[in-house]
Amino acid sequence: MSLDHPKPQVAVVTGAAQGIGRAVAANLASDGFDVGLIDRNADGLKEAAADVEAHGRAALMLVADVADSAQVDDAVRRCIDDLGGLHVLVCCAGLLRDAPLLSMTDEEWSVVLAVNLTGSFNCARAAARHMVGQHQGKIVLVSSTSAQGNVDQANYCAAKAGIEGLTRALSLELGPHNINVNAVAPGFTITQQTRDLAIKRGMEFEELVASAAESIPLRRVAEPADLANVMAFLASPGSSYVSGQILYATGGARGSTARTKKSQPEAPNDKEQ
Repeated sequence: MSLDHPKPQVAVVTGAAQGIGRAVAANLASDGFDVGLIDRNADGLKEAAADVEAHGRAALMLVADVADSAQVDDAVRRCIDDLGGLHVLVCCAGLLRDAPLLSMTDEEWSVVLAVNLTGSFNCARAAARHMVGQHQGKIVLVSSTSAQGNVDQANYCAAKAGIEGLTRALSLELGPHNINVNAVAPGFTITQQTRDLAIKRGMEFEELVASAAESIPLRRVAEPADLANVMAFLASPGSSYVSGQILYATGGARGSTARTKKSQPEAPNDKEQ
């Protein structure tokens, strides 16, 4: 007599080619998830897929721009078809285009809102179409301490504050369908973005990390694995009664640690950051 075995759980992670997204994908694979990996960086996806497969789980690489709803819909559909379902979505895709208000271009404003905020909306909507039908699912978005305000980041702060509002709204709308929606707001985390920040400031990266750690009660900045652990909890059965929450994972710090000095307004320019 044959025994019926439950189908494996399936997660989709955006921004999976590096940093927090890659760490989340590996963490979920260690918890038994097959993982659909979405990013624009095809080479980085290969490395992330190897991480997932090292845990004995299936990895599906999906090159797509989260700001393009048609590409997102196609990627999510492929994940469902090829991996056999969708139970968890974690949206880590994001980018920075820092500039003072008077220097910020229309493009710098628009692309940050498109990728960070609209990208999260596109992915949540595509996933929810499937999750509502199965009456089960978990969606984890990524905010930031920058949602509380930061100099030279009007675009990024607005996008991340929008994600917090989106999280609360979707939790109310999707809760009756047994779908949990939460967000994680990291503080200073060691990623390529923070390394780029050090270059932009003309600092050694170790100097920037040490400066940030001074304002954090735990006296250290976050590694991607620290955030992946939090997101894995929100993707797990243990978080089944948690929804509509913004979990600030900051080592105890209040507010943003990414900017500590005031910037002076600059004349508008067309330079891309």
